[in-house]
Amino acid sequence: MTKLKNQTRAILLAALMVTSVFAGTIALTGSAAAERGDLDADNEAFNKTIASGDRVFLGEEINTDAGLGASNPLLTGTAGNAEGVTLDLSSPIPQSSDDQPLGTYSADGSSSGSANVTLLTPRITDSEIVTASGGDVTGSSISSGDADELYVNADYNYESAEKVEVTVEDPSGTDITNEVLTSSDGLVDDGTTGTQNGAQLDMSGQDAGEYTITIEGAEDLDFGSASETLTLTISSQDEVGIELDSESVTQGTDVQYTVTNGIDGNEHVVAIDINDLQNDVTTQQAKAVFRNIGDTSEVGIANSTAVNNSSAATTMDVSDADIAYAIVEIDGASAVGGIETQYLDDSDIDVEVYDVGVNATEAVDEDPTNDITLTVEEGGASLSSPTGQYVVGSEVDINGTATSSDSVAIYVRDDGDWQLLEIGGDNEINVDSDDTFEEEDVAISNLPGDGSSILSLTGTYRIGVIDASDADTDDDGSVDDALTTSDFTSGVSSSNSIRVVDQGLTGQFTTINGQVAPVDSGTTDVNGTASGADSVLVIFVDERGNVEYQSVSVDSDGTFEEDDITVGLTQGQVTAHILSVGRDGAVGDGSLPSGPSNGANLDDLTGYLDQLDSNNNNGEQVNELIASETVDETASDDLIVTETFRLAESSTSIDSIYPDAAEASGINPVATGETMVIAGSTNLKPDDNTISIEVTSEDGTSVALEDTDEWNNDGQWMVEIDTTDFETGTFTVEADDGDNTDTVNVEIVSEREDTTTTSSGETETSTTTDEPTETTTTSEPTETTEEPTEETSTTSSNTPGFGIAVALVALVGAALLALRREN
Repeated sequence: MTKLKNQTRAILLAALMVTSVFAGTIALTGSAAAERGDLDADNEAFNKTIASGDRVFLGEEINTDAGLGASNPLLTGTAGNAEGVTLDLSSPIPQSSDDQPLGTYSADGSSSGSANVTLLTPRITDSEIVTASGGDVTGSSISSGDADELYVNADYNYESAEKVEVTVEDPSGTDITNEVLTSSDGLVDDGTTGTQNGAQLDMSGQDAGEYTITIEGAEDLDFGSASETLTLTISSQDEVGIELDSESVTQGTDVQYTVTNGIDGNEHVVAIDINDLQNDVTTQQAKAVFRNIGDTSEVGIANSTAVNNSSAATTMDVSDADIAYAIVEIDGASAVGGIETQYLDDSDIDVEVYDVGVNATEAVDEDPTNDITLTVEEGGASLSSPTGQYVVGSEVDINGTATSSDSVAIYVRDDGDWQLLEIGGDNEINVDSDDTFEEEDVAISNLPGDGSSILSLTGTYRIGVIDASDADTDDDGSVDDALTTSDFTSGVSSSNSIRVVDQGLTGQFTTINGQVAPVDSGTTDVNGTASGADSVLVIFVDERGNVEYQSVSVDSDGTFEEDDITVGLTQGQVTAHILSVGRDGAVGDGSLPSGPSNGANLDDLTGYLDQLDSNNNNGEQVNELIASETVDETASDDLIVTETFRLAESSTSIDSIYPDAAEASGINPVATGETMVIAGSTNLKPDDNTISIEVTSEDGTSVALEDTDEWNNDGQWMVEIDTTDFETGTFTVEADDGDNTDTVNVEIVSEREDTTTTSSGETETSTTTDEPTETTTTSEPTETTEEPTEETSTTSSNTPGFGIAVALVALVGAALLALRREN
């Protein structure tokens, strides 16, 4: 019984100990969570003791003497990229998510039921430097007198781990934080942007220059997106200034100005004297000298008693104004606006800024606080295309540059005045924002008006571009039909020489060995150049007088190409024409039998061709009739290219077979192991057709099959076949193009003899076998016979054997021996 009591007492005591340890752990964890989430309560810059449910950040070094870092230093990712990955809190967390994936980590690797943390990237999401009035001066310039109360604010996501801290460096890189910091410390709370609650600075005693202000974590988080660097420029000038993005521009170029050293929210007048505008500007143009952009709140013109702007009741004319002006509002420490220079004189222009509190009417008589000189140079216009040579009737792009114009007009001159080239509805070409203009695909010789009429005749002329406003000499709102030389040159203009030439025509038909096949479906390709033409007419005429035709369009570069035109006529010779009308745009003299009496074009000519096709004329007569109504007609400027070819049935033949090492005509034996070359001819088009070559043995077994669809316009094709596996004997070679076949026999031999004749008249024989053998060359005496003269024998002086003397002795000995036997 006593023993049972002791066992029970031991169990209860063990349970009590476990419970107390568990409770202590919970209490410790809860206490750490409270500390982690409230740095302000503990007056801390950072806290690295974490509890379950806390957020931790890349780059942190967690406290492992207390909290979760002590009880569970090894955690396992529960999902996503972190799933199954270990987070070791006993070592600094890596700074990159590539090394330590973001996500939730727990003690047992599950998503619920155990101690866990969430790993995030530390990030500053927003930061700023503001004045006491709330103006954002980040990256701006501010006078030292206005820099006595500045606030550095930030929004960031890691305040539970550590606060951000401000560091200030002067232009030399020296840390001056303690000198300029007026708040109790340099720490910045999260969520302070847009307020005056960040770290407070007094920069009023600092020298002029650019200062660097760094915001980053107070302990571990001072890298990557957890850190930001801001700049602030301190100016020694206490009054507002004005700057230009460019102090010298071409008339018509927009200029941006910046009012500097201002106080956030203040308004300043920026003005230009009305006498610096062009003499002929309208009231609306004068009001548009200052652009209503950026920090601009108002633009207009003014004198000492009134203003004329978009909201003013007055309708004061530009002739009564003294200044063109803009009002800008300082944002932070500066304000941005713009100037439209196309309405300014080409001279030095003073751009003036006035102190706060001076309005537009007061600015007429007040002295400016500051000014800057803008140099405006006269704008220009240039024509890049068309220049040089122009083919009558061709389409060209009209393009160039105009730096001071909204639109331009194009003029042409022969000997007299400049004549307008009437392009589009208002005869003007708009200039884009990048100062370029372009009108594409214009047949400048086919337009209405006198300017185009000049370009319809060959010769050398002048073509020019002028600002459209300068081409309106009578001020009726539209460019003039003609300008004197003085009017043209006095405006913003330029001109180039242009040489007008007649149209040209080249062309060719694609045939195979001078033929098109087969008769019923044979096609040909045509290509060439027809400068100045929109289209050409392709005409086919056969020997019986039948006619087929097809129109082919000409591209903008003057070239034309059409593939697979069906000839569609009878077998035999075909005459093929490519016809183009000249610069007058008419076929022949403009009239056709049973057609228009004037102005006939290529479409009208097709009706005449249909009529010829139905008549009983032969091919020669039809060709003469076509010529008589086109190129041979009186005063015709038509152009024609003519070729002939045969329309034939398709054919394919084998012309020669030889080993690749010994090219020869005809059918030649090939030794086993050599490459057999099979060559032939066809009149079919390549690519569209294939020639198959099959080699069969004497018993009809197919031993090789090759095909080709590549050959040139001469129709010569070739394939190669390896004979390594061929037995000796007679083989059949068949070429098949799908409609036709040709068959020849070729001998495959074990060894092949090549016979050639040397320059001395000797014959050399080379033997080729299918085994590695020696090659023996033998020189034999050859006989040369010339009739009707006596036979003449030529013997090599290099006789093999014992020589002539020995041979004669042997011959005499043989004769004596024969006589002895006879006796």
